This record gives sequence, C-alpha cells and structure tokens, in this order.
Amino acid sequence: MLINGISLIILGIIAVPTLFLPGKFINKILPYRSYIGIIYLIAGIIEIIFWFLNIDLIKTDLFIWIIGIICSVAKINLGIMLGNVLLKKAFLGRTENTIRENKNYVDFILFKTTMAIIAIGLGFCQIVICFIL
Repeated sequence: MLINGISLIILGIIAVPTLFLPGKFINKILPYRSYIGIIYLIAGIIEIIFWFLNIDLIKTDLFIWIIGIICSVAKINLGIMLGNVLLKKAFLGRTENTIRENKNYVDFILFKTTMAIIAIGLGFCQIVICFIL
C-alpha cells in the first residue's frame, strides 16, 4: 500500500503539473504524460482485478478493501484522462487538435484538476494507513 500511495501522489502531480512543479520540469513531463496515463490505466485495471479476487478481505479488513477499490478507480480515471490523446488516436483516429476543439474541454480540465487533488489525498491516506496498520 505504501508504493500504491506514492504512485497515486505522483500520478496526481503529473496530472496537473502547473499546481505543483516549476516551469522547467513541466516541459520535460508533458511529452510523456499520455504514456504515463496508459501505464497507470493498465495498473489500475490490474489492481481492481486484484481487489475483487481478494474479496475475502471484506470479512477482516473492510476499510482497507474499500480504500484499495477507491484508489484503483482513481488510477483508472486519471489514467484515462492523461492517456486520452493516445486512446483517441488509437481507437478513433483523432489527433490532439480535434480534442482541443471540444466545447467541454474547460470542464474536462476542471475535473482533471479535482481528480488529481483527490488522488493526492488518497495517496496520503494510503501512506498513513500503511504506517498505522
């Protein structure tokens, strides 16, 4: 859970680097954000399968199981948001220019910022749980 919490914090920082990182690091991260998003999407899917295969934890550690499911869903959500350029290019044949023309782009940015802050909070929650339990 410690590594999962740290990875959620990193994912939240990568999702909205303008809030947390100085300008020179943002330009280094931007070309790789879509690939990182796809990696986290796959990791989130694997984790959610893991949590559902270990459904026995509901009997003993319900809180840990619920936090694990919520964190996996957050990883999947941010993975889709970060990897949307590659996903749309691969499945729909669209390029980045058509994504920016979308009228809901501002809402998407606001939702991504909110999800990034939630992911960072969930990451800290997992780290605290790791040290308490």
